[in-house]
Amino acid sequence: MKNIKLFENYTEEENESSSYQVKLNKISKISKEIYDMIDSMGDLPAWAQDKITISEHNMVALQDYLKTVELKNK
Repeated sequence: MKNIKLFENYTEEENESSSYQVKLNKISKISKEIYDMIDSMGDLPAWAQDKITISEHNMVALQDYLKTVELKNK
């Protein structure tokens, strides 16, 4: 297993879950950048608002699933 570099100075052994963690770190970073960009823009076009709403829905659905799996494994 090789080490992979994540966003800041964080490294982690590469495995199945770390590839998803890398993607989640990227989502987090992009989300923060978008948040900062739209802070000064005002209203977004409807299609952009939909992208944010769908992303939130998907992340909440994944979180709910993982909580369910976690409870079953206890």
